[in-house]
Amino acid sequence: MPSKPFTMRRLCLSAIALVSLLQAGAHPRQQLPPIVFVQRERVPGSLLVPGVGPGGRTIATGGKLVVRDADGSFHPLLPGRFFDVSSPAVSYDGRTIAFAAVTSRDSMWRLWRCDLYGRQLAPITRSDRPAAVQAYCEAAGGQGLAQAAGGQGLAQAAGGRGLAQVAGGRGLAQAAGGRLAQYDDLDPCWLPDGRIVFASTRWPWLAQKGGKPATNLWIVGADGNGMQRLTSERNGAEKPSVDPVTGRIVYARWFFNRYRARDGEPSVTTDWADAAPADTVDLWQAVSIDLDGDHLRLQGGDPLTRMGQMAYRPVVQSDTTLIGVCAERGSLLGATRLGVQAFHHGFAQARPLAGYGAYFGWSACAPAALPDGSIVFCMDEGGTGNWDLYRTTPAGVEPVPLAIEPNTLELDPAVLAPRPLPPVLHATREQSLPALPPSTPADLQIGLRSARFDCLNVYANGPIDGRWLAAVPPQREARIRFWAALARPGVEWGDTLVLVKEAEVTPQGQVHVDAVPSDVPMFEQLLDAHGHVLRSGSGPAHVPGFNYTRPGAGTQCVGCHAGHSALAVADSHSGGEWTNLAPAAHLTASTMHRDLADAQGAVDRLTAGDPARTAWIADSLHGQWLRLAWDTPVELQRVAVYPWRGGAADHGGIKVMRCEVVFSLQGREVKRVLLDKELLPRGTSIALGVLKVDALEVRPLLTNGRYKDRALAALAEVEAIGRMAWE
Repeated sequence: MPSKPFTMRRLCLSAIALVSLLQAGAHPRQQLPPIVFVQRERVPGSLLVPGVGPGGRTIATGGKLVVRDADGSFHPLLPGRFFDVSSPAVSYDGRTIAFAAVTSRDSMWRLWRCDLYGRQLAPITRSDRPAAVQAYCEAAGGQGLAQAAGGQGLAQAAGGRGLAQVAGGRGLAQAAGGRLAQYDDLDPCWLPDGRIVFASTRWPWLAQKGGKPATNLWIVGADGNGMQRLTSERNGAEKPSVDPVTGRIVYARWFFNRYRARDGEPSVTTDWADAAPADTVDLWQAVSIDLDGDHLRLQGGDPLTRMGQMAYRPVVQSDTTLIGVCAERGSLLGATRLGVQAFHHGFAQARPLAGYGAYFGWSACAPAALPDGSIVFCMDEGGTGNWDLYRTTPAGVEPVPLAIEPNTLELDPAVLAPRPLPPVLHATREQSLPALPPSTPADLQIGLRSARFDCLNVYANGPIDGRWLAAVPPQREARIRFWAALARPGVEWGDTLVLVKEAEVTPQGQVHVDAVPSDVPMFEQLLDAHGHVLRSGSGPAHVPGFNYTRPGAGTQCVGCHAGHSALAVADSHSGGEWTNLAPAAHLTASTMHRDLADAQGAVDRLTAGDPARTAWIADSLHGQWLRLAWDTPVELQRVAVYPWRGGAADHGGIKVMRCEVVFSLQGREVKRVLLDKELLPRGTSIALGVLKVDALEVRPLLTNGRYKDRALAALAEVEAIGRMAWE
C-alpha cells in the first residue's frame, strides 16, 4: 500500500467520508485517530479470510503491519521483519502494540510487541511448552490413547457404577500427534492492568469438528512472564476484548456439542439419526469472564434466533452495545460469508451493519470501536475476495472507505491512540491449572479441585418482553445429569464422554450439588421421572455446547434455555423459586379470531408485535374469557394482565377498562379479583401473597378499541409469578 500512489484516491475518499460523517451526525471537523492494521496476501484459490475462525486462524499468507495516520496517509511498521502478521492490539496508553506473527511460512504464530514507531521489538511468547505436555502430544496418535467404541454405551463415573465410552463408531482417525505437537499463540488483547490476554492452542485438545486444535484463553505479562491458562473450553475460545464498562474479558467461544440428547438409556448419542429432534447449534457466541476465568456468562446477542446468537470477534462499546461477526456457516471451518451486526445494550434483535445479512457489502468482519462511537471494520464489498477498511456507526449508515488496495487484504484494525482505562479487576483465584486435559476418570476425582453447582430454578423464565425462549415446564421428580468430556487425541473428534453425577431437581426447580469436577468441559441435561429428556422453548433441555468452572468456584444461575446465564439471579434460594409460570399453563379461550392459530400468544412473554402471534384476540366482544390451567397445583405470588396496545395501524389497540380474574383449585373458586380500572400498558398487577391454585381465568368485562374494524375483547399477555406447590 505505501508503495503505490494514493493522492487521487485519498481526495475521493475524503469527500465521501465528509458526506457520511454529516449523515451520521458526527462533527465534520472531527479527525480519526491513527489506526494500525495488517495488510495480508490472499489465500490462493480460496475466499477464506486469514485469521478468521478455525479454518483461517493459523494460515500464513504473507503480510505486514501498516499505520493509517490521522491525516489519511499510510506507512509500514517493521517492514521485512516477519513473514506474516495478524491481530495488532494497542495498549491503553497508546504507546505499545502487541501482535501475532510468524517469521517464516511454516513457523508457529507467537506474540510480539513494539512501540508505536515500530521500535523496541521484543517477543512476548516463545516455544516453551513443558516437556511432559510435548511428550503427551507427540505420543497421542502413535500410542492410541483410546479407541473409539463401535456402539453407543453409557458412560458413568458416579458412585462406583462403572465407566464406558460414548463414541459414535466411526473408527480411529489419523494420528493426531502432528496436529497437537505444535501450537500457536494468537489474538493478543491488552488488559487494564498491563498484562495481555490471548488465544492459544497450548492446551492440547482437538476440537470435536474439523480436526483442528481447540483454542483457549491465556494471560501473560507484557514481558512474557506469569503465563497462566484462563479457560477450559472444549472447542474454542478466541478473539478476546475488554468490556469498557465492567472490565471483564469478552471473547468468542465455539458453541458445539457432538453429543445429542436421546430419549431412553443412554440419554446421549452421537448418532444424530437416533437423537431427539433439535435445532443444530454450531456457532461462535460472545461470552465474558472475570480475570481468573470465573463467572462465565453470555455477553449479549439475540437468544431467539440462531443467527442472533452469533458474535465472533465481540466488541463492547461504552454504551454496552455489543458488536460481533455472524456467518453464513457458523462453525467458521471454511470459506463463508461474514457479516458485522450490532446488539443494542447487549441483548436485542440484531441490527446488520455490513456484509452477510446487511444491505451494504458482500462480506464483513473484524469490527473495532472508534473514540466517537463509530466502528472501523473490514469489508469485501463485491464478493471478489478483496478486503478493505471501512467505517460505519451502530445505527447502520452507509460505510465509508478508509483504506482501499485492490491486490491485498486490509484486516484487523485497531485504534493507535490512548483510550479510557476500564475498571481494573483483580483475580480472586490465582492458581495453576493442569497442563494436560483430563483423559481418565481419575482426573475427574472430586477433591480440592471441585466446584459447586447451584441453579436456583431450572424452570425460570425471562422477563416480559425479554428476548428469551420459554423454559422447561415445572414438574416433579425431575433429575439433572452432569456429563464431562475426556480427551482422546487419537480419534478425529478428540474425546469420549463420562457421566460424573446425577442429582435431584426439586419441584421448585432448584439444584444444589456440593462438588462437581472443575476445569473440565461439561454439559448438563434434564430428565423427567421416566428418563426422557425434558424440552424447553429452544428444544431438548440438553446443553448444546460445553461449560466449565474454576476450582473452588461456584456456578449460580437460573433457567435452562438459550441465554439463561444472562438472567438475573435472586438474592436467596427462596427468592429463586418464583418465576413466571404462565408459559407452562394449558390455554383455552372462549373464542379466537380467525387470524390466530391458538391463544399461546397470551403467555409468550411478549406484549408487542404481530397480534396473531403475540396476543389473544377473541372473535366477539361480550362474555369472553382466557383460561390458564396447570397439571399440578401451583402457588401464585402475583399475576399481571397486559392489554393489547396494537401498532400504528391499529389506532391504539384494544384497551381493557374493566376485567376480573377468577382463581380456582380442583374446580372450586378460591379467589376473585375485580380490576375496576383501565389496565396499564405495562401491565396491571394483582398481589396474592401465596395462593394455591391450579387454574385462573381472565375475563375482560369492558373494552374500548377495534381489531380490523371490529369491536372485540383482547389481551396481550398474562404473567403468573409462582412456584410448584409444596405437598
